[in-house]
Amino acid sequence: MEKPTIFFSHSSADKDYISYLHKKVSATTAKTVEIFQSSDGQSIPFGNNWVHKIEENLHKAKVMFVFVSPTSLSSSWIYFESGFAYSRGVKVIPIGIKGVDVGGLRPPLNLLQGFNINSENGMNNIITVLNREFGCEYSESYTEYDFVELSGFDETISSEESKLIEKVDYISFTFPERFSKTNEPGKTVSICDEPLRVISNRLNELGIQAGFGGERTLYSHGLIATHSSREDIGIRIKIDPFILSNYSEFLNIISDDLYGKGNLVKIWCNLVLNDDVSMETADFKVSSRLYKVGVGQSILNGGYFRYEDVDFTVQPKEAGKISYREVIDENVRVIFDQGGFSVNAIVRLISMLIDSQVIE
Repeated sequence: MEKPTIFFSHSSADKDYISYLHKKVSATTAKTVEIFQSSDGQSIPFGNNWVHKIEENLHKAKVMFVFVSPTSLSSSWIYFESGFAYSRGVKVIPIGIKGVDVGGLRPPLNLLQGFNINSENGMNNIITVLNREFGCEYSESYTEYDFVELSGFDETISSEESKLIEKVDYISFTFPERFSKTNEPGKTVSICDEPLRVISNRLNELGIQAGFGGERTLYSHGLIATHSSREDIGIRIKIDPFILSNYSEFLNIISDDLYGKGNLVKIWCNLVLNDDVSMETADFKVSSRLYKVGVGQSILNGGYFRYEDVDFTVQPKEAGKISYREVIDENVRVIFDQGGFSVNAIVRLISMLIDSQVIE
């Protein structure tokens, strides 16, 4: 039985970006779908007639994804391929990549229903289409980590996000030795035995190397985890913000590993800022500036604020002197719902704090 064929129409300048998507879709479909990509070196073997091979696969294709980037917009090639495919009754779906919004395309592509890839949801839309068109049940399981990896092939991304992250020295996550469940008064939950070993195993399962530096220290790329001898601290994980996206999936599942599924309903971290970043910490001034940009108080605590899906507070240097936290510098404490950690949310929070002049 011949495999259903899908056609990736794109600019050769976007080869690396499309090749990554090709690899991900092939893995998700277990190679039960034939993907034709003219720039991958395999769809058209060396020595074959290039135009003839493209024409042959245009005839075979059931679905064509037209990847519209700033580069491909300036070329007529995707219009030729998509027009030919459409005339043959092929399902043609434009996909905006590298900042292009399909809603702003000109005819004829804007007459076709498409979507943008600006998050993992856009990647999953590709699988949704295949399931619908071929009657399959492929897993729509791409994560933020997959999207961040894909974005690494987007040379058109501005440096805005990097500039925001540059303001953070490191991000510290704390998992206490034990805590009282807020929804079950009187019930205390303790951390598992050998928590660093559990963390190491989880990292390895996710394909991230980790190694011990003694009984109470674990190292990975841009990450250090320590098990404190103080019972009120437990596990502290410090991560370099420039590699934070690599650990998104890990951070969203590790609390279940450490405490048992569903026991920890919130995770929290501290954004420790670089020395050259100034931050307003006087509580009445902070609340005033946040009020001006429409940020209200959190129901968790009078000193916390709510922005989108996270709660946060701004902590002065003295905070380290009156609590178990090791952070003595000014920092931003952020609380997420368990399983809801997002690097994008961190970036948007920093951007808002800059806009409100809490951070300068």
